[in-house]
This record gives sequence, structure tokens and C-alpha cells, in this order.
Amino acid sequence: LAAVAAPLLIGTLVQTGLGWRSVWLLAALSALILAGLGPHGPATPAATPEAQGSRSAKLAFWLFWAALLCAVVLEFGTLFWAADLLRTRLQLPQAQATITASLFVVMMVVGRTSASYLLRWASARALIVASALLTSLGLTLYILVPQPALVLPGFALLGLGVANLYPLMLSQLMRSAPGTTAQAGAYACLASGLAILGGPLLLGWISDRLSLLVAHTTLFVALAGLILAQSIGFRLRRMP
Repeated sequence: LAAVAAPLLIGTLVQTGLGWRSVWLLAALSALILAGLGPHGPATPAATPEAQGSRSAKLAFWLFWAALLCAVVLEFGTLFWAADLLRTRLQLPQAQATITASLFVVMMVVGRTSASYLLRWASARALIVASALLTSLGLTLYILVPQPALVLPGFALLGLGVANLYPLMLSQLMRSAPGTTAQAGAYACLASGLAILGGPLLLGWISDRLSLLVAHTTLFVALAGLILAQSIGFRLRRMP
């Protein structure tokens, strides 16, 4: 529901003349309301990932947390601005570009549905590698290759590759925090919230100053960060 409501909210703000940047004001207002409605008594001390496990295990947890954040940036950064980039690259009318952007979501559904079957024969790490390769190829065709005929195939591959990065990173994050699943879940929600709020806005900020196409190249940085963080995380988790 939130994924559907967010672009509608931004579109409404633009139509009313407030501009998409005013979403920061709504986010701040929502945070104040939630703070006012929340509990005000003394908090019960709870164990955190920092308080448990070896130093390598704690570092692995935060590396998988960073990888999770990068996965969400890839997903929502693409989703929020897909219609605008497709309209620019393929010279499509706005309505047709918006409909075409749904291909990303369709391919994500296909990817996440197929993952449950693929994990019966392949390890999670192998699926992460395959997803990262698909994402890299999809991003290259979608953003960098000048031939318009390759934009949609790249867009479809991007959706297929990104689809399983979030659930796979989430599962590795939870596995890296044995005995602290509640706290790990809270940190996972924090990563998702930061990425959903900040990722698309960062792309919009860069687009205003350079171009939307240049802004999308920052998604390669997010992908590289994910690959590096999860790779080191797996190595550290095997250490005593």
C-alpha cells in the first residue's frame, strides 16, 4: 500500500503546486505525530546486536544491514523514477510511460515467485550472485546503452534481478543476529525506511542539477555497495 501511495502522493503535491520536495515536510510531520502517540514511560533495556557475539559477527550484521539498505535504494530508486526515464529515453507519452513502468513490478513478482523454487536447488549466496549479475546487466541496458530497442529488455532484467536482493539480504541480516531477531527486525525496518525516503529524493536532487539519466547512474554505486558489503559480511560470519 505504501509503495503505491507514495508516488501518488508525490504526484498530487506536484499538481497542487507544492512540489515534490514538500514530501520532507509531510515526513517530518508524520514523525512528530508518531512521537506524540508513542509510549512515554521509561524504556526497558533490550539487548542489541552490538551487545552480543564476537566483533566479526557484529561487523557482519552491520554489513548485511548496509547491503539491505542498498537493495531497497535500487528497488525504490528505480520504481519512483521509471516512468520519467522511460518517457525520456523512449520518447513515450506520459501515460504510456507510466503504464510501461509497471513492467518493473511485474518482473519483480516473477523473480520473487521463482526464488522459492530456485532455493531448493541453489544456495542463497548463489542466488545473490545471480541476482546481482542480472541487476548489473539490466542497469547497463536500461541506462547506459544508447539503443532504445534495448531499454525495455534491460528494464525487465533489472526488475528480475532486483526482485530477490531485498528478501535475500533480509534473511542474511536475520541470520547474522542470532538471539536478537526482534532488534534485527527493527534495524531492518530502519534501513528500509531510510532507503525509501532518501533514495528517490537523492535521485531527484541529482536530476535537478544534472539530468535524470546521470542521477540513475548512482544506482550502480548502490549495487557496488551491496556486492561489497554482502561479500565481506559472508566472510566475517564464518570467522570465530
